[in-house]
Amino acid sequence: MLAGAIAVAAGYVNNCFTGLGFAPGAGTGQAEVKATKDVTTSGTKADATGKLRVVVQGEHCRVDGDATTQGCEDLCKIIKATAVDVEATAGTQGMVDRLKTCLQGRGIKVQVLSE
Repeated sequence: MLAGAIAVAAGYVNNCFTGLGFAPGAGTGQAEVKATKDVTTSGTKADATGKLRVVVQGEHCRVDGDATTQGCEDLCKIIKATAVDVEATAGTQGMVDRLKTCLQGRGIKVQVLSE
């Protein structure tokens, strides 16, 4: 019984030291796990591969589903999709053309929707 209690106490203390970075396996503490989680969940919709929809509003753009707009040229540079539908009903013709040219220059297939 005493040996069992000692084994449980040793296991508990070892886990405490590991979490603090003092035991073998250190470096897997809560702070590092949280940082890894933040990096993997902080991606934007522009990081999506496949097909993406971009809405042009005046001289600005946003990925469909995002509330905030940004410069169309900046958005063009970070899009990783292979195809983009550009919703152009609220955008200026010049901005739609520049966005289309930018995306096509990066090898992305573009379809402009203007209805």
